[in-house]
Amino acid sequence: MSIITPLETILATIVIFILAWVITSIPVWISAKIFSKNGTIGRAMIATLAGIIAIIIISGIFGLLHLELIGVLVSILAVIAIYRAIFDVSWLGAIGIGIMSIIIEFIILILVGYIGLKIPTLGNIL
Repeated sequence: MSIITPLETILATIVIFILAWVITSIPVWISAKIFSKNGTIGRAMIATLAGIIAIIIISGIFGLLHLELIGVLVSILAVIAIYRAIFDVSWLGAIGIGIMSIIIEFIILILVGYIGLKIPTLGNIL
């Protein structure tokens, strides 16, 4: 029986965070390549991280004020503003990046779910 040390827990948390961050940035990167000439994976990762930080701060502030719905709307506006600034696009382009990212993420989730359902019967996939 192995005991997991606090250092191993911290390292695992960091690795999982980085993997989740990269995976979450991929739909934003693909969308940004469609709507902007500045669509790089690095910018997508910065935009994703900045968006997460903005959502946490805004949701926390509006949650304390019991104005959660307004917090959600302001968070969406903040993420769109972040996309606009980082990818150097118009407001409409930033909205397009956001909507396209959601669509791409949904498609990825469907594909991953399908693969997950088919793994037990991998020999019969076709």
